[in-house]
Amino acid sequence: MNTKSKFPAGLAEKIEYAAALRGVAVAAFIHDAAAERADRVIEADSRWQLTRDEAANLAALIAKPPKPNQTMLDAAKLAARHVVIRS
Repeated sequence: MNTKSKFPAGLAEKIEYAAALRGVAVAAFIHDAAAERADRVIEADSRWQLTRDEAANLAALIAKPPKPNQTMLDAAKLAARHVVIRS
């Protein structure tokens, strides 16, 4: 496959070489690479990444949660209508 017109200089050769190393066609290599990248993006978006301080604060809140006020109750009602929990 001639990828030279579709990619920046050097990238086409790199893709062709990598595909050849795997013994697959360039199109199959690009398809697999795009699928892997999409999986990583989706996975990264489905998890929280906290700093140590944020994690400690969250753990403290879980251990001793604040009493709900009206703002929290309203927020919980709103979230129940709009939040989709992914498994």
